Amino acid sequence: MSVTQQMPAAEGSVMVAKADNDNTALEVRVRHLASPDKIAPEATTYVVWARASGADVVQNLGALKVDKDLQGTLKTVTPLRTFDVFITAEASPTAQSPSSDGLLTASVER
Repeated sequence: MSVTQQMPAAEGSVMVAKADNDNTALEVRVRHLASPDKIAPEATTYVVWARASGADVVQNLGALKVDKDLQGTLKTVTPLRTFDVFITAEASPTAQSPSSDGLLTASVER
């Protein structure tokens, strides 16, 4: 995953595989991810998003739980095959749309 200047020390990776019903299984792993409230004062969690290539609609894939060692993992499934994955700091894990640009980003093609 690519990082922004807001989180230069962060590292991330996205692993994908074909899942049941031709869905895409993905595992997002991060390291050195600071507490979300250090990015945005109102933020309490990180959310992983997917955006189909060329589309404006985003899908909240779930909250990324980061442990005391500043590491986190999210395993999930999406019907998308070619899409961008990005992580934002949010006030709620059920946010309907991202409050900012991605802190870490990656393009996926399965």
